[in-house]
Amino acid sequence: MCLRACGCICTCLRVCTCVCSPACTCVRACLCVYVRVYVRASLCVCLRLRVRVCVYVYLQVKESQQVKLLFSEQLSKLQTKQHQDTELLEEIRTFSKQRAAIEKEYGQGLEQLQRVQGEVVDALQELHGIKKSYHQLSHNANVAREKAADAQTRARKSEHGIFHFKTGIHKMTTKQMDGDVYDDLRSHFTLLCETEMDTCLAVHKLYSTVWESVAKVTRERNVLQFLQESIFFSKIPEFTFQPASHDKVSSLQEVCASEAEGWLVKEAKKWATKAAKDYKIITHGERALQMLERRLKLLSGETGFSVEQKIAEVQDSVRKAKLSKVKAEARLALMSNSVTGIELWLHNAMNQAEEELERERHLSEQRKSTEDFSVC
Repeated sequence: MCLRACGCICTCLRVCTCVCSPACTCVRACLCVYVRVYVRASLCVCLRLRVRVCVYVYLQVKESQQVKLLFSEQLSKLQTKQHQDTELLEEIRTFSKQRAAIEKEYGQGLEQLQRVQGEVVDALQELHGIKKSYHQLSHNANVAREKAADAQTRARKSEHGIFHFKTGIHKMTTKQMDGDVYDDLRSHFTLLCETEMDTCLAVHKLYSTVWESVAKVTRERNVLQFLQESIFFSKIPEFTFQPASHDKVSSLQEVCASEAEGWLVKEAKKWATKAAKDYKIITHGERALQMLERRLKLLSGETGFSVEQKIAEVQDSVRKAKLSKVKAEARLALMSNSVTGIELWLHNAMNQAEEELERERHLSEQRKSTEDFSVC
């Protein structure tokens, strides 16, 4: 008995599409093995052994591309939105800073305006008090003048009474005969006419004022009046001296000329010293402002805010000193028409103030150099 065997191997590859998803592709590989066995007794036996090995690969091409595309679009939109939100936050922060700065400047301006208004009110009260005392003195002088004139008239009458005795007797006799009838009639009619004329003039004046006021009721007139009445848009008013009705003095005069140094001389020296003192305050304030401004550039936060408050206080003190200096110079200019030597006193006071300022500056520089040397 003879036995013989032979065999062969074959493979196949199939590609198909999945039914559940048309975009899913399946790749299947098959492996077949054939074995034949021969027997001598003319008997052939064929055995076929087939082994299949299937490998499925799902290719999801379109879905992955779509997902990637959607993901990239969403990412770009998110980045754009984030950039816009960042810009919006930056604009809001800049707007908040600018608004805070404007509100701060507005608050400081209101404070300064209130202080200036208070000073103006104080100055007006002082002016009103001076005006009241001036009119009181003028009234007293007028009363004294009238009493003196009355006393002189009585003295003349007592001296010349004999010469006017006959004339007085004649007038008295005439009045007794007429009974003052004509004088009474004349006074009654005169009073009636004057009353009617005064009434008509008052009514005419009242309606004339109303007519003029009605003609001015316009929008342009309202704006113009606001600009004229507002101290911020109008010019600086000029105050002129308004003497009383019976005041004959139009210039400054010395009260006690018998003294070695009169009242006007004392006043002139006092205001010259005051002007020099205000000049020193202004110079000190300007130096302090320069130092504080240099310090403010190096600071920030609460420390910088405190320095800004200090700068505002120094600016206010400098402004008050300048106003006081202008008042003192105005008084000196008025007294220069009646007192000689004012320019010399003012020059000497200013020179003394300059020397004191220079001396203080040297001391400050020496103190600063000593401090720097001790730190080193």
